[in-house]
Amino acid sequence: MTRIVRMRDEYEDLKKDLMEEVNMVDTRMIKPAQDAKDYLHPLKKTIKKREDRKVRLHLSPPLNARGC
Repeated sequence: MTRIVRMRDEYEDLKKDLMEEVNMVDTRMIKPAQDAKDYLHPLKKTIKKREDRKVRLHLSPPLNARGC
């Protein structure tokens, strides 16, 4: 019975250590990557709008062909 209690205690210690490692990975790697992704979203949106405008300008007829 004491062996089971020791094993359970060891398991709890290992679980605690592993959770600390997982949290450290989250803090050092995943969070900065997510932040970078979030910062890039508005830039991608702006680039997409700019590209859409370029396409519209190239597809629209010249001014003199519109009768202006």
